[in-house]
Amino acid sequence: MTLPHPPELFAAPRPVRLARACLWVQALILLVPLMTLVQYVRWGSGELTGPVLVVLVVQSAAILGLSTLSVMITSRRDWVRLSAIWLQALVALRNVSAMFDDGAFFWGALGLLVASVGATQLLTEPAQAWFHLRGRERP
Repeated sequence: MTLPHPPELFAAPRPVRLARACLWVQALILLVPLMTLVQYVRWGSGELTGPVLVVLVVQSAAILGLSTLSVMITSRRDWVRLSAIWLQALVALRNVSAMFDDGAFFWGALGLLVASVGATQLLTEPAQAWFHLRGRERP
């Protein structure tokens, strides 16, 4: 007779849950300037030029990537963890540059803090062990 596996074997540890929440918060933080820019262009106050289009595409891709990774984190695939760490690092770099723009220090600092916390939580030993356990010792 085999013993049932303990539920903590399958439940995400606290660092993984915190990192997933950070991914969602980052997507929401990036959504605010994207929607502002869309409204700015929509109301006719600005033109849809090359730089504006690049910002729209990059912001949209970052939001899509963060949302997708936060949903896929429960798959326990190592590439999801590594992609989330790299994407959060890129978002952190973007937020460092945003901190030095006029009037964007608060949002840049907030985004930098959330990205740093999310990435470091995925680098902890419990998170690595939880992702590494995929496919092993499962019923």
